[in-house]
Amino acid sequence: MAEKKPGPVKSPIIDAKARESRAAPSGEAPRAAEPAQPDTPAPAASESPATAKPDSATAGPRAATAKKPEPGPSARPAPAAGAPSDTAPASTKTAPLPLAPLAVAAGAGALVGLALAYGLASFGLWPDGGRDADAALAALDARTGRIETALGVQDGVVAEAAGRIDAVEAALTARITELADAAPGTEGLAAQADLDALGEETAALAARIEAVAAGASGEEADLIAQMAQRLETLAARLDALEPQVEDALPALAEARSRIDDLDARIVDQPALDTVSAERDRMAQLPGALDRLARAIAAGAPFAVPLAELETLSPGLAVDDEARAIAAMGVATPAALLSGFREAIPVLLAARPQDPDANWAKSLLDQAGAALALRPTEGDSPQARVGQIEAALEAGDLVAAEQGLAQLPAPMRAAASGFAEALSRTLAAERLLAAARQTGAEAAQ
Repeated sequence: MAEKKPGPVKSPIIDAKARESRAAPSGEAPRAAEPAQPDTPAPAASESPATAKPDSATAGPRAATAKKPEPGPSARPAPAAGAPSDTAPASTKTAPLPLAPLAVAAGAGALVGLALAYGLASFGLWPDGGRDADAALAALDARTGRIETALGVQDGVVAEAAGRIDAVEAALTARITELADAAPGTEGLAAQADLDALGEETAALAARIEAVAAGASGEEADLIAQMAQRLETLAARLDALEPQVEDALPALAEARSRIDDLDARIVDQPALDTVSAERDRMAQLPGALDRLARAIAAGAPFAVPLAELETLSPGLAVDDEARAIAAMGVATPAALLSGFREAIPVLLAARPQDPDANWAKSLLDQAGAALALRPTEGDSPQARVGQIEAALEAGDLVAAEQGLAQLPAPMRAAASGFAEALSRTLAAERLLAAARQTGAEAAQ
């Protein structure tokens, strides 16, 4: 800043060269360059001439183009309207506080506080909530134990008092009885003495019970009250159950009567083991019948199934012929049909000849026998053979046996082997039918 010298003031030379305007920020229209104002001394209204200072911010850029003014009071342009003035008195500005000393002081204070807290904790002066809680719990446990002990003692005292009262009542009853039986002259004196003794003992017991009740704490009294309430509840429940028990007594008596009746009926019946064995036998009988039927149908020996069936069905009659057949087995219907067809030529050849037939008929009969021709209609031997074959094909063994019996004797003799096989098979079928009938009757 130029020194103030006395003398005339020379107007400064102003560089009128226009400066390039800076780019306006986005969203604002660019402003035109304002013309430079002459540097005329225009001090602010708020500052005195003696304290006015030149604007160092505006004097800097202009110092490059302005000539050095003559000695005299310096002048500067008037500040723009609304611009903050930097010519305020120096006394109104506040100097910033230093932060480093404050940080050092805060850290030192924290360290001192931490050391004090550690010292208090080391000497046991720091408050500990957990230890207090543990001590309170221990005290509560001890108090609970004392209460339980006191309750046990009180229970014993009450029981002892009840026993003594019972003894006194018994003694009093006995004494009253004795007094009633005693002479009239001594009745009043003895009764009065007994009554006085009983009154004293009763008063002592009452005082003792009251002392026990008075010595109980609040919690003990609450426990005693709860126990009394529970006893009253149990008594009420027993009172409620008594009518139900009385109502159930008739039904119980009826049930007992029915049980007695059943016991009597069981005694009258056969033994239970006999009934169980009979039930098992009837359960095994269908299986034995099925095994016998399969053995007969397969043509295999059926002695074992027959013996099992005899055990399960004692009423079945089996003769010696049936046992012999069972040991050997019988021919199946298919085997009988095949054997009969093989024997047909022999049967036809054994038929009786007609003595009155001419040579042509005899020749035809011989050819039919050779070809085993057998019609199924009529009553001729050839027709009988056809009918027997048809019955065997249908499985009707009884019809086949009847047709075989109607053949002439020479033909029956020729088919003796087939007739025996057919008879054995029919005997086995009859045995199976008899066993089934016996099983059905036993089941009923």
